[in-house]
Amino acid sequence: STAIPSMKSVSTGTLRIEIDHDFKQAQASVWVDNSLVYQHLLHGEFKRRGLVFRKVEGYQLDAVNVPTGKHDVRVRIQSATESYDETTMMAKATIGSNDSILRVECDKKSGRLAVRME
Repeated sequence: STAIPSMKSVSTGTLRIEIDHDFKQAQASVWVDNSLVYQHLLHGEFKRRGLVFRKVEGYQLDAVNVPTGKHDVRVRIQSATESYDETTMMAKATIGSNDSILRVECDKKSGRLAVRME
């Protein structure tokens, strides 16, 4: 008889993705170790600031299951209508068995894309 090698089970955790942006419309993509785990169309709404100023604000919250451990996490936010296409990567980010939170903050005016894992 031939022994069947045991399959090592992969432990997964929940990665909560929180995106704070100022786009009327944009595309968000998240990769974990070069595997696309999240893709979503973002929408923002005009909010009044004072009597005259209006600003677009958007917030997206989702969750995906991913393997636990240390992973390279890459985030890309694209908005063709607003000439924004930024990508950033976090090397060896720890994703635990409990909820891990990936916070993404975009600022189209400065071109900034900031990410942090909590």
